Amino acid sequence: VIYWLLTGLFLVPIAQAGNRQLSVDSVEAEPGQQVTISIQIDEASGILSADLTVTYPADLLEFVSAQLGTLSQDFSLQVNDNVPGRLVMPLSAEKALPAGKGQLLVLQFQIKLSATAGASGQIQLIESLLWNVDAEQIATTTQSGQIKVLGTPASQPAAADPTPVLPDLPQRKVSLKTVTVVAGQAVTVPIEVDNASGLLVADLKLSCDPLRLAYQQ
Repeated sequence: VIYWLLTGLFLVPIAQAGNRQLSVDSVEAEPGQQVTISIQIDEASGILSADLTVTYPADLLEFVSAQLGTLSQDFSLQVNDNVPGRLVMPLSAEKALPAGKGQLLVLQFQIKLSATAGASGQIQLIESLLWNVDAEQIATTTQSGQIKVLGTPASQPAAADPTPVLPDLPQRKVSLKTVTVVAGQAVTVPIEVDNASGLLVADLKLSCDPLRLAYQQ
């Protein structure tokens, strides 16, 4: 029974070398521009294959292409980009990489024209499996990158004021002259203004006692 339990277990061997760090570049660009984002590794020695999964903000970025980096030129690469915002990328070679640091992969994206200026998002390695020639998994740590959309945020139009406000108008004084007349005679009553400068039209309304006065044109 003990033998069956032991042989039924499947364990993935982990290489004893120190952790490798994979990091994603951070970039800034304006809507419509294309950006290059590298996946870097601090030590590539002994790596024979890798399984990498990257997520990115699909509302800000449109995936263009994935290419092998300076360290992985002899590798073969497959890219699955069927799900927007997610890239699954296995890569492998016949010979393990020598010691060194640099680019493992180079990703090309375009900032969407609909991206809002000032918006930002994370580009993350959610899976980073590295393997050596002995089929041992190499332990890794990851560092995410960030994309930031440049430009001036569109200003919101000011709400229209439904009540128009008239500018302050200059004050003018209009007065009627006092006159004395004998009953039955016609009389002229002058209307005077203290300052006629700039006047173009005027609307005046007068009232009188119809029992004492009759208007004549």
